[in-house]
Amino acid sequence: MEGGIDLERYDPTASSDLVAAYSSAVHLSTRLTNLSLLAEFGKNAWLLHNSQLEELLKKEEEKLMALRTEVEVCNKERKGAQVDVQGEMKRLEERWKKAVCRVLEVELVTEGLRREILEKQQAGAR
Repeated sequence: MEGGIDLERYDPTASSDLVAAYSSAVHLSTRLTNLSLLAEFGKNAWLLHNSQLEELLKKEEEKLMALRTEVEVCNKERKGAQVDVQGEMKRLEERWKKAVCRVLEVELVTEGLRREILEKQQAGAR
């Protein structure tokens, strides 16, 4: 083997093992058949397959565009609904803040009264 591939391993007559020689011969015969079929029909089959893939890609791109349009419409509707209720949301938030402040004020007054009661009870007990 000086300058290339050792072709002896692909020669069916080079092996002393009859099973290996037969297997190699069958493989080479099948390969030759497949290569001749590829040469005869491969180009057209490949072109047909590419055409089918292009058509499939076109359909999938159309579906993608339809979904993108749906998402865009949905987002616009959502944004519109949020803008429509923005004023009401602010008003409700302010009411909530005032209610929380009132609850805290009531708790502070309640705690003050509770301390006064405890102080009077302790003063009366003395």
